[in-house]
Amino acid sequence: MHIPQGFWKDGLGDIDVIAHDGVLHAFYLCIPSHDRVGHLTSSDGLVWEEQASAILTGNPGDFDDDQIWTMGVFRHNDRFFMLYTGLAMRERGKIQRVGLAVSEDLMAWQKHEGNPLICADPEFYEAAPDAHHRVDWRDPFVISEGGLLHGVICARVNHGPGNRRGAAGYFVSPDGFEWTVKPALCVPGNCYDFETPAIAKVNGRFYLTGICGQNAEGQPTAPSTFRVADRIEGPYRRVGCEALLPGHNQVFKPCQWKEETLYFHNLRGTADWPGGGDTTVTAMAPPKVADTDAEGGLVLRPFRGWSALAHGPAKVLSGQELSEAGAAATGQWRVTPDGLSSSGQSGYEAFLFHDEFSLLAVEAEIRFSGDGEFGLVARSDSGADEATFVCLNPHLRRVQLCTLVTQFKTPSAGVTYRWRGRRIVQEWICPWIWNNPIALRAVFYGPYCEVSVDDRVVISTISQVKLCGRLGFYAEDSKIDILCCSIEELKPSPAVLACQ
Repeated sequence: MHIPQGFWKDGLGDIDVIAHDGVLHAFYLCIPSHDRVGHLTSSDGLVWEEQASAILTGNPGDFDDDQIWTMGVFRHNDRFFMLYTGLAMRERGKIQRVGLAVSEDLMAWQKHEGNPLICADPEFYEAAPDAHHRVDWRDPFVISEGGLLHGVICARVNHGPGNRRGAAGYFVSPDGFEWTVKPALCVPGNCYDFETPAIAKVNGRFYLTGICGQNAEGQPTAPSTFRVADRIEGPYRRVGCEALLPGHNQVFKPCQWKEETLYFHNLRGTADWPGGGDTTVTAMAPPKVADTDAEGGLVLRPFRGWSALAHGPAKVLSGQELSEAGAAATGQWRVTPDGLSSSGQSGYEAFLFHDEFSLLAVEAEIRFSGDGEFGLVARSDSGADEATFVCLNPHLRRVQLCTLVTQFKTPSAGVTYRWRGRRIVQEWICPWIWNNPIALRAVFYGPYCEVSVDDRVVISTISQVKLCGRLGFYAEDSKIDILCCSIEELKPSPAVLACQ
């Protein structure tokens, strides 16, 4: 995880990640200035170190002398290429074009003398601005397949309803220098722009990801979506639920690392921790593993590399061990031959472990019955009252990450009062398998919170209203059996320490 530590806590723009010699290199757009492409490196995908900027805006008269927008980095013939978006001051930034920078080692970059390299072709795309519209030709991404380099880009086709022309533009090259613009790979027909498109080959199929949707201020609001094709040239189609994760998880970029396809992405949230000021934060979230389901949909699995931050071996508890490690905070809990069980009575029941935790990964196998909700309690006080909750409700096909805290407010009248409330930080749908125990996994790593159900990531968000507290389980108008539980404490990183 990486969170910018300068003046702009949301200064991390669109990203792209590439692996080389066992090291991950992340390149990112610096916003709001749009004047450089930043560079981070990591040996484990979780802890990142800032490097020198890769490229800067050009000199007066260059095609990129106004701003630099999103880039895509790839390797070809033992060289590294960066396609990036450039805007010129002479056009007041209204025409987006793609330029090239090259590198031998991913550290030192040289801009191509022939820039700009790729422009929107009026045969297929909107290619000239008018009084109200710019030319969209940004966010290039390149994948190698069948001896050819295939590029996708945020573009707009030149026909159809104005608010539905957003497309994944397409261009190809044999060498990374000479590119041929082709008709769009995919026109979803539901967006003004199809932003940050990217393609990954997963289990023999090609998955196109991107953001469908902006608000009136031009900010992405919709979840990142995907389409699937049997050939890289398409056609690309929707399969089941098109969204990858809840909104504010965006800019998904694939990276091949250690024989897996990982998705890195941006994550926007609120700095709700002490001293955070409730400002907007943009982080590069920990990666997820790309996989597919039985219908051919794209699925994100938990990253296996969290063990690199383990602070000692995981503690595995079941049966009587669970009871000895904690006690009931509310309700009645008992040990059974299968594990630890709530009473199943109407109302709220919670069980908390004695120890307090701050940074951890927890896994549990839970069997449930009843019509209410149940889940995990983290960073809790002694009564399971003020805490962060992972709330599961199978009947509503819903999973939530919520916080419940007491705040003191002083309105203009000058009277201080206590305010209590349940805040839904993030929620998502969840494909439940009835009559089977649920495999629940949650990671609380500083401000980053991630929840997986049955090995599928369903929550990825930012929240840390309490830095530390007790861990446990709860049931509300439901009966649950905790069959087993594994707790793994994690070592802090600079990004975590900066938020404490």
